[in-house]
Amino acid sequence: MFTFDIAERFRVALLALSVTMFALVWPAPSHGADLHLVFGNDFMASNRLADDLYTGVLELEAVKGAYRFSLGENVFTDRQNELRFDETYFTVERGLPAVGNGRPQIEVGVVHVGEGLLGQSAQNTLHKWIGSDEVDLPYVDSSRFHPTLRLRFHRPLPVLRQLSFTALGEVYSAIDFKSHVSGGLHIHWPAFSFAAFNFGVGARYTTTDFAPLGPHVNGLAPTWEAGVVLSEKISVAWKYNEFGTEAQHFTLGYDLSWGKRNSKAQRSLN
Repeated sequence: MFTFDIAERFRVALLALSVTMFALVWPAPSHGADLHLVFGNDFMASNRLADDLYTGVLELEAVKGAYRFSLGENVFTDRQNELRFDETYFTVERGLPAVGNGRPQIEVGVVHVGEGLLGQSAQNTLHKWIGSDEVDLPYVDSSRFHPTLRLRFHRPLPVLRQLSFTALGEVYSAIDFKSHVSGGLHIHWPAFSFAAFNFGVGARYTTTDFAPLGPHVNGLAPTWEAGVVLSEKISVAWKYNEFGTEAQHFTLGYDLSWGKRNSKAQRSLN
């Protein structure tokens, strides 16, 4: 007879969710589908705390029709206070009726804060690959699930000499964990047939009810990002204050699409 502790059950459930996401898009290519994989890290960034705090990100998105499903994990380490936790989340997003020229979206989901699906073992595997020091930190004692709600709003602005401008806004809350409000301006420039550039500036206000995160969330701070999309498949971005800790991160994304390509809603600055 097999027995599973809570952590093992959690990992099995998340694995089942990831398989379900693939199943949602794979059987019906004639209707079009998208898979989007994002990897983020701070190992090349010049942050106040090197390779610490929100240090790694992995996310898988599946877009099917009007719905976007996301499964991901954010890795958080705090070497000074000798602790770590993972934020492992699953969300579902879809568009709402247009408001004038504005396009709102709503997202609901759940985030687990504690020991995650990949966590320290995956982080140390990466550190071995890049020749960085391995990390051995205890996980926080608490292990909790928090329901999440996110409202996004973007409004296209007039195009100026191939530059597409979009005003963005976002409200997010993970109950009893953390919340933020952000807004900004996004610029898209299709400079070449094989490459388009993205730029963004804005601001973010972040609060938290989670004590281990409290010392590192600094209220209101600016946000910015710069990136390039190659052949509509590969995206590289450099972001600041994506998680409310006033740190820089690099992200690498890859799109796998088939059939009639889904139109993707513009994402706001985090």
